[in-house]
Amino acid sequence: MLRILSVLFLVLTAPALAQEPAKPKLSASDLPKDRTTWFGVYVHGKKSGFAKETYKREADRLVVGMEFEFKLRSMGTDVEMKIVDRQEFALTAPFAYLGGRMVMQPGQDRTFVANGTTVTATTKVGSEDVRQDVEGVHYTLEEQLAMVLWLTPSRKSGDVITVGGFDSLFLKPMKTTFTLKSRSTRTVHGVKAESYTVRVVSSTQGEQGDLVLTGEGQMISMKFGGMIEMRQEPEALAKKLEKGGDLFFNSAVSVDKPLGNPQDVVELELWATGPRVNELPSGPRQSVVQKDGATLLRMAPDAGEVVATAEEIANCTQPDGMCPSDHPKVIALANKLVGDAATPREKTRRLTLGIYDSMAKVLRPQWVSVIELCDDMRGDCSEHSALFVACARAAGLAARPAVGLIYIGDRHKSLGGHAWAEVVLDGKWVPVDPSWGELEINATHIRMGAGSTSLGAMIHAFSGLKFEVKRIGWRRAPKRAPKKTLEQAQDEAKAKAAE
Repeated sequence: MLRILSVLFLVLTAPALAQEPAKPKLSASDLPKDRTTWFGVYVHGKKSGFAKETYKREADRLVVGMEFEFKLRSMGTDVEMKIVDRQEFALTAPFAYLGGRMVMQPGQDRTFVANGTTVTATTKVGSEDVRQDVEGVHYTLEEQLAMVLWLTPSRKSGDVITVGGFDSLFLKPMKTTFTLKSRSTRTVHGVKAESYTVRVVSSTQGEQGDLVLTGEGQMISMKFGGMIEMRQEPEALAKKLEKGGDLFFNSAVSVDKPLGNPQDVVELELWATGPRVNELPSGPRQSVVQKDGATLLRMAPDAGEVVATAEEIANCTQPDGMCPSDHPKVIALANKLVGDAATPREKTRRLTLGIYDSMAKVLRPQWVSVIELCDDMRGDCSEHSALFVACARAAGLAARPAVGLIYIGDRHKSLGGHAWAEVVLDGKWVPVDPSWGELEINATHIRMGAGSTSLGAMIHAFSGLKFEVKRIGWRRAPKRAPKKTLEQAQDEAKAKAAE
């Protein structure tokens, strides 16, 4: 959950590159003036952090910066994180992108240097610098400000602009679509002013949320589903944080009946309600149908199958900024776990069980690179999923991360955020769960999406979601008790502490 939250914050710092023939032209008079804008960051209605957006001239360049700091509690653990993004542009035409830096503390430090249409990204992993060149990047300040320049009083609801560009997280091209949802008049500090509400959707990271801007293009607020919101505030107010509840348990989705041991559940049917329930997807081992005006989810081995497209297979066999499957450490670990396995199915079996057996089950809310995981082999479901996907790709398999919900126990009667993986076997996407050691996932896995675009879909689907049990199918003979999952260990620790 914390990893997803971090990625969503970084979405706001990702550069956007407009490629429309009629894109607005930038002149010297359009350059933003030096300014600093502060925001309170609210999670489940409680201010858990703050953000600072800056535009500042330094010598021959304009520096665009975004910083986030937040304090949260998740699964009984206090977490502090800081994210800093810096982008540099030339002050004179053609306003070229010069480079920048993105730091997530603790966790990731990545710098960018632009040379023509090539951007070299250098990610620091321990004492090692991992370099990757991204070709074909046509990025300037004109493109970065394209949406703001496009947003004029002549625009009407439903107008759309699509901009393409460079995803600094996944290190790949992307397109972002901005749709004008509405125009309205707001009263700010006693003065009436026009504002715009814009829906933001990224091709590489899915739906991001609704952005509210002033008539001059300054951000007033942004909402990520019903969970997260940024609001423009004075600095002193923005930094005044509130003590909130536990992010993991507050984000959990309730179910009306206990389900028992999730690893014994082989079929599950749930009635789902919520403001965006119609967006829940069907997928491997999961079907979503509208019945009698309601939404019914069914999770079972025969509930659904998805044929992998040629494009998906091509994308999911290659390394990217979040999946360094070509790194020597990843290749070495994949070879060790796979051994002499000759078939994709046997490779998948050995990787799933090998990662499950080898990794220590600990909460790891900070950002951890896959390369680091090859050395210390510990983490929660996010790390298990990330390491599996990287090793699978290194072993020649098409694999991608999957995110959604899983049942966290009868004491809570709810489903919490979870990550697992999908791999292509016999031309179809097949889910496996390396953090639970499941080659056939239990039926309490509720898939919100897979691949990088699933992050946005998941955060929005959480909003107001509730479940009622229609049917539960248990296996006839309960499985031998496995090692405790992270969620089970945390739950038992909390219960013991409360005694």
